[in-house]
Amino acid sequence: LAPDRIYRMMIRSPEIVPGKKNPDVRLLTFKLETTKEAMDTDGKPLHIGFKFIHRITIDPSGDRAIENVKIDIGLLLQCIEGKDAKTSPNQLIKNPTIIADKLIDVKVGLQKEKDGYPESNSARFVPPA
Repeated sequence: LAPDRIYRMMIRSPEIVPGKKNPDVRLLTFKLETTKEAMDTDGKPLHIGFKFIHRITIDPSGDRAIENVKIDIGLLLQCIEGKDAKTSPNQLIKNPTIIADKLIDVKVGLQKEKDGYPESNSARFVPPA
């Protein structure tokens, strides 16, 4: 997807998986799927349903404290449910499918190859206005 734009996207296939670099550190992974036609970085059209994978580390590790995890998951939930989100980060970790098929606004960027993952789109969630 062309970077530095905000896209309305659908969350698909959320699950908790072990990390590639450290299997003891779990990740919340899900696909973000476009809901409208879009453009690729090379200017070619992308059809509705284009997907990329997003990952959120849900275990403290290295310089990521549990507070960082709570902030990241809290922001995700706020962007899905609004500022009065009822779902807690713990509820999401125990049952990631509760965010399946939910809409979310995403500012897309590009992330360079890192930690065994190829170059890909990155996502920054945008809270509802």
